[in-house]
Amino acid sequence: GGGALRNDYAYLTVGFLPWVETSLRATVLPGEYLIEEVPVDAVDRMGSLRVQSPWPGGRTTLGAGIDDIRGTRRFHSLYIVASQSVGHGFERPGAEVTLGYGLRSLTAARYLLDGVFGGVQLQLTPWATTMAEYDSEKWNGGIRLVLLSRLSAQLVLLNFDEFSGGASWLVRF
Repeated sequence: GGGALRNDYAYLTVGFLPWVETSLRATVLPGEYLIEEVPVDAVDRMGSLRVQSPWPGGRTTLGAGIDDIRGTRRFHSLYIVASQSVGHGFERPGAEVTLGYGLRSLTAARYLLDGVFGGVQLQLTPWATTMAEYDSEKWNGGIRLVLLSRLSAQLVLLNFDEFSGGASWLVRF
């Protein structure tokens, strides 16, 4: 198990076609130095790739992904995952169940997803979704609120103990 550490991060995710997604993330680790004699906060940069089956709605979606492809591999994950949605629609809120497995096929300092992980989300209204997950290490819960058509806010309870949050802006090309 791991403890909670302060991280400041920024990320950009771009989807190609409906089933391929790439991400870039930079994480600043305040107070952690790569070279002890140089008191500059450590920065970890990582790239990620996700691919999912291009099947039409209603079927189980299969996917695979890799996080932290190169570099320090502090946040490395190589995984396979399956998701099933039920009852989605604008008039009828729905749910989604996800189950996956994090593999140890590549050498890394730490595995973010290590073994079985999964989650469930329930769309309460067209603008509010609750979720709970087990990330192979701890349980987390949260809520996502769509504030405008493209702006959403997330409030998360990490390990059901500590609050975190964020905002995202969706841009379609």
